[in-house]
Amino acid sequence: MQSLYTDRLDAIKDLYIRVKEAVILLEKSNKGGYTFIGTHNEVRNAFDHVMKMVAGSDDNNAVEMQYLSAKSHLLRAGYDAYELLCASHILYIADMLSVYKASDINSGFPEYYENDVKGKIEQIKRDLTGYRVEHSVASSGKRALTHVLDDAHDASEAEKAERRYNQYFNSFEQLSDYSRNIERRIPAISDFRDERIGRERKEKRNMIITIAIATATLIVGLIGAIIAFLPRE
Repeated sequence: MQSLYTDRLDAIKDLYIRVKEAVILLEKSNKGGYTFIGTHNEVRNAFDHVMKMVAGSDDNNAVEMQYLSAKSHLLRAGYDAYELLCASHILYIADMLSVYKASDINSGFPEYYENDVKGKIEQIKRDLTGYRVEHSVASSGKRALTHVLDDAHDASEAEKAERRYNQYFNSFEQLSDYSRNIERRIPAISDFRDERIGRERKEKRNMIITIAIATATLIVGLIGAIIAFLPRE
């Protein structure tokens, strides 16, 4: 009995460390000082089940039941945090690139189009929508707020939660990698933008000068024609 209890407690400890990392990342990236009630409630509910597992440590069935319940709540906390982190990365990438034209990005970071980084980010956005469809965020939040501590989650629910956690985590890892790559290329993209702006200004200035010269030539020509047609004394 103690072997199962110890194994399950170790497993919950390892999962908690993983999920806590996601929650800390979310808190660090939180610029608005928001409180993410759903995520914190899931962790709280997991703790309640862990305590029930401790209280029933001499009953294998109780240990397993409470372990699955705690695992499900922790995984929900994790994928809720990663979902918000993914949204944050998508907005960050969009903000980084919003001040540049496609030609600037293509010149300073050709892989963005050549390796279809843009398309892959769009695919992740579609994937995230798909994950969200699989579980209702609203109902999940409601369930977290009205959680009955005696409720237990079976293995199938824990497996679904783990699958969603892995989906969100993988999307987060991809977006983090794209964010870092784009950040590294921003100086080069900026240089090409500055060159383009300088070139466009020079072309505009030359065009203005050309138009001014043409206009002046036309005026001089018209004045000369008018003078030529004036009657002479």
